[in-house]
Amino acid sequence: MEELNVDTSKPEFCENLKLVAGDQLSIARLRAVLAARAGNECGASSLRWALFIPGLFHCKIAATNGFLQTHFGHPNHDLKDPASLSSHNTLLQRKPIILSSLPPFRTCRDLIFVSLYARVLHCLLKVSGAQSLESFSNRLTWTMLCGHAEAVVDTFTDGRTVDNLRQERGGLGGDMIFENAVLFLRDGLILREFSDAIKSGDSGRVLLVLKLWAFGFRGSGRSKYAYEVLHLLHNITHVWPEPVVRIVLNNWLVNPTGKANSFVELDLMQEHLNYWIKTYYQAHGSGASWEWLATISPCIEILRRLATEVNSALGSKQGNRHASADLTKDIKILMDSLKQNNIYEEVLGRTLGDDESPAPDVISEGYTALTWGAKSPLRQFNRLVSTLQRRCGIQPLAGTTLPTQPQETCRLSPSHTVDSLTSYIVSECPLSEDDGLALNDPDVPDNNLDNNEELELNECNATTGVSPTWTRKGVHDLAEYLFLVT
Repeated sequence: MEELNVDTSKPEFCENLKLVAGDQLSIARLRAVLAARAGNECGASSLRWALFIPGLFHCKIAATNGFLQTHFGHPNHDLKDPASLSSHNTLLQRKPIILSSLPPFRTCRDLIFVSLYARVLHCLLKVSGAQSLESFSNRLTWTMLCGHAEAVVDTFTDGRTVDNLRQERGGLGGDMIFENAVLFLRDGLILREFSDAIKSGDSGRVLLVLKLWAFGFRGSGRSKYAYEVLHLLHNITHVWPEPVVRIVLNNWLVNPTGKANSFVELDLMQEHLNYWIKTYYQAHGSGASWEWLATISPCIEILRRLATEVNSALGSKQGNRHASADLTKDIKILMDSLKQNNIYEEVLGRTLGDDESPAPDVISEGYTALTWGAKSPLRQFNRLVSTLQRRCGIQPLAGTTLPTQPQETCRLSPSHTVDSLTSYIVSECPLSEDDGLALNDPDVPDNNLDNNEELELNECNATTGVSPTWTRKGVHDLAEYLFLVT
């Protein structure tokens, strides 16, 4: 605030909305402070001027960790589960991965993606009837490729197929290997879609993936991230006015280089800044102090550009990117394994080891856990929002309340109950009705929900008004009010 010459003691400070972006833990703690101070404090300390934006990079990390936990399989069970990530990691002769002590994020993501590439190419050969990639590419046209891609999605990513096979488990039906492979391909494509949407700066595609991850996080045990995504979707759908929605979607991704497909998340950009502060520009010895960090931090971007220009002028610039790894051999090894073990063919009665269980359908189970029962997390979420709304309407004993927004511009509707929010989230992802697993959110109090405690706001437009794609405007229009919390 001091660097931006913003005086938080002035009354007009609270009249302008300010975006606060950060990781899940930081945003959750700030939201808890806001809830605790609602109705008790006013002014800058109430935090009602803050609009919280979740960290998409940390959502990606949580999704990757949940993917590994779901599809990694058991070590040393490569013969019984040849399609697991553990088996593929062994085939590629990479360092062993221990789920209790995971390697860096990039290592985990690279393993998931190389396995995904091999599966997609293998399934393309199956639906096209080609014997090799060379023969497949020789007669390929764009129309044919689109048709084959749709056939792969319809045939090998349908969760209903998995549900039907698992219902036949009592006799000789069912195929655990094929079921796991179908769920792997579906979840992997969703993760890849999220990464591509981030790089291209497409907020519409990001939102579509977050709708699925609202269930996927719950089904994979990431209840805090499920709660965070639920907050975001609820705010975009019912709370934030349309101009605020556009500001958020136009500024939660940034392009530091200005090049095509080079967008990054706000929290990732902050992590890069933390790296330079802690690793490269950190003072040593007696010069190390908080005052030094406060002085050097705002100058890091200029210092990095200056170093690049000096190296370019002297002819010593070595670049800042490595060549892309050649995955040809790795993909061929995995494709041969998929073909040899008939991974994407239904073999009735095929099972895993006695001490292994099939991979859960995290989206289906997350949907059931989020909506099932009188104490479901979604109902409790509505109850907490209703309570916070009433507390925000209480005038503090000292000071005055913040100016409220006119009703005609507010999209928050107390009549939007559990069912309306659920139908909005699931509008893009129909699920089977028979899957279910009850999970409890440790962050939400386990209280009974009375019918009169649900949201009671005036009826207004329940649609998002969000188009599938957005034109990126950068952060220059919010430079004064954009703060990153770490």
